[in-house]
Amino acid sequence: MLHELLGIQNNRVSLRDTPGVKPDFEEVVLEPTGDEFFSHNMFSNFGDLGIHLKELVDRFSEKSKSAGRNIDDIDSMLKFVEEFPE
Repeated sequence: MLHELLGIQNNRVSLRDTPGVKPDFEEVVLEPTGDEFFSHNMFSNFGDLGIHLKELVDRFSEKSKSAGRNIDDIDSMLKFVEEFPE
């Protein structure tokens, strides 16, 4: 689905034209060997992907609560994901 929204060339997604993206994230490499979530969902349909994404967000929310943080919006979620080790 990323290829429909953002486009993928050589397993890379370019976010250069997206406002507010940090320089480290202007180009994201998608490879199933380095990204467990992508590996499990790269061929999932939209419904299954939504379920798996909700489960992932719920796990992160549980971890953030235990760390004493709240994830209230996209910015706080982005900051949490950047700081949280995999």
